[in-house]
Amino acid sequence: MGYRSTNPQSGGGYAYIRPPLGLMVLAVISLLYGIGLVAAGVLMGVSGVPLLTAVGFLVMILGGAIAAVGYGLYKGREWARVAAMVFYGVSMGLGVFSITIIGVTSAIGFAQILISIAVIVYLNTSTVTSYFTHVKKVGTLARAPAPAAAPAAAPAYAPRRSPPPQPRASYPAPATSPYVQRPPSPPPVSSMPTEARGREAMPQVAETVAGASVPSYTLELPTGKRIRVVNEVVRVFGREDFIGTLPQQQLAAISRRSKGGHFRITAAARPDGTFEYHIEDLNSVNGTRVNGEEIRGAGPRVLENGDIVEVGGVLRMRFLPL
Repeated sequence: MGYRSTNPQSGGGYAYIRPPLGLMVLAVISLLYGIGLVAAGVLMGVSGVPLLTAVGFLVMILGGAIAAVGYGLYKGREWARVAAMVFYGVSMGLGVFSITIIGVTSAIGFAQILISIAVIVYLNTSTVTSYFTHVKKVGTLARAPAPAAAPAAAPAYAPRRSPPPQPRASYPAPATSPYVQRPPSPPPVSSMPTEARGREAMPQVAETVAGASVPSYTLELPTGKRIRVVNEVVRVFGREDFIGTLPQQQLAAISRRSKGGHFRITAAARPDGTFEYHIEDLNSVNGTRVNGEEIRGAGPRVLENGDIVEVGGVLRMRFLPL
């Protein structure tokens, strides 16, 4: 895309998506024009003349709206593109009205019509519309492109395939007994409750003991840090969960948990006592991907061991059930 910056402005291998040059010029002109109208409205308001004060108030409102549209164009907001087309459509209509109805023919009127048509056509070109579509999908921050000499090294955290499940070699069944699933005989004398004896017999490994009876998993970040979740059937994740792991400007791409959250992981028990995990995007602004596939609007999706979850286009994590 022609508007992608190849110079990351922040760490983590991400680049700021710059708008097309023409759109930047249009945004700056709108901002300056809006600020100028606000200043003119203020001067008219302090003139002391009641009529000028009322007109100045309206001019200030118009200037503020135009400045807001300019800022929205720069940030890639679709509402700003629509508002700009409406504004220049009205401007073109006024130019036509002044020439055909009032009969005032001037170079300014023709220039007003031509500029309005040119701006409306430009705002509907593929370059501009693709920029707005891209910003709506992933925001103005995206992963920086890979160097030409080493395309394979582009991702900051390349997905790795987890090794295939290995047989439980640490608990071999006796060679002479076909009854692998039969539990051992209880000790002759014991006052300990059966449930407590079962818990005592389980291997006490920090990363597996919780997952043996309750849903538990970790989300491994590229830095090696892990977010561990234990005994939560439903967990909603948002920006607050990742504070300190990303620069502030990248965190802004992740929806806040206080506003509904970005994505949700749900655990469902299987008949064999293990758990199946599902992930669902919560209609976030910048979306959620699993192994590169967008899941926003697709409903719950099963998470497998080692799946890569990408949040808002700025954070990649590895899902590891315990």
